[in-house]
Amino acid sequence: MALIAIELPAWHLRRLAYDDGEWHCALSTERHMPDWLDDAVETHDADMAVAIMDAFRSVAARGSTPHLTEVSNRSDQRSEFTPMLCENYC
Repeated sequence: MALIAIELPAWHLRRLAYDDGEWHCALSTERHMPDWLDDAVETHDADMAVAIMDAFRSVAARGSTPHLTEVSNRSDQRSEFTPMLCENYC
């Protein structure tokens, strides 16, 4: 839930319910609207954590969240150091 709050601040948990052996999770940008008017992302799974993460992935896959944290691919290695392979053959 903290990951959703940090990475998707516009999205809120609309529903988390256990029914007939499955967890149902719904994330929404407008949780105070009626269900039939809201464009919520709904997922379900036997495991609660998987249902929540599936909803998170579904929102991220929509591409409507440009504020997701991005990780840089470049490495900040100093050029004055040269990597070496050192093995101990004792």
